Amino acid sequence: MRGLIRPREYKAADITPSVTMVLAAHNEAPSIGPKLENVLSLDYPSERMNVVVASDGSNDGTDEIVRQYEGPRVRLLSLNRCGKAAALNAAAAAAGGEILVFSDANSMYARTLCASSCARSPILSSAAWQVTSATWLMEERTRLPPVSRSTGTSIAC
Repeated sequence: MRGLIRPREYKAADITPSVTMVLAAHNEAPSIGPKLENVLSLDYPSERMNVVVASDGSNDGTDEIVRQYEGPRVRLLSLNRCGKAAALNAAAAAAGGEILVFSDANSMYARTLCASSCARSPILSSAAWQVTSATWLMEERTRLPPVSRSTGTSIAC
């Protein structure tokens, strides 16, 4: 109401927050390679986007496929079988992005997903997104369950 009576001037500017795509994968060998190709090809500055893959006890070659992509933009957490929730918590703890995008390993996205969703809205600067094929849910990052930070690439759940 106050804004209607005494409007204030403001400046809007595009922002480019760092984004981490968080993936939990259990035996996703057929889809993890194409998923990583999809994420790495998104129309977003490469130095501002990375991926953390939490392999939840995979024994079908998922880890080996992800290792082919490992580098500054892709990180593998090779976990003992601990369940999707624990794997996502481990990946979130290892993530460094200002925005976390939680995604399934078999979901593919339009090239403009991050550019159109992350670079325009300042309210997203401390947000975590769950992205599935049909739904985008946004939660404040501070509401995520407490997790311990990991410095290694292998975590026992």
